[in-house]
Amino acid sequence: MNYTGSIKWSDAWVFASVFGYDQNERRIDIAEIIGRGDIINHAIFTLDELKSGFKMLQVLKLIKINDGNLSLTSDAINIRARVTKKNRDLLSMVDLIIKELNSVEVLDNEIVSDVSFLTPELLDSEYKKYKNT
Repeated sequence: MNYTGSIKWSDAWVFASVFGYDQNERRIDIAEIIGRGDIINHAIFTLDELKSGFKMLQVLKLIKINDGNLSLTSDAINIRARVTKKNRDLLSMVDLIIKELNSVEVLDNEIVSDVSFLTPELLDSEYKKYKNT
């Protein structure tokens, strides 16, 4: 299945904001992701944007979420390498990411993890943590 045209700008923004992760599982740090998103777009993710992005990135098999940990897949690492090697400002890099994500072929759309851990309370708490750093 091809998701051409169904990738939202905010999904690509979330993807760019998890570029600090790699193939080794690491505890999800929402405050860090909020901070990276703010650096890129000078804005704070809404809960719906984070949920949508995490879901789509799992459907595209670009991230894995397991028991509160996040890792990038090898496909994600390859996309990250392609978009970061071009000398672009961070905001226009998101537009390039959209093109990359729209070209990802997916054989099934099974989400391997849900995003129920993303709650309004968590987002509020992590935002406060980000603002205090």
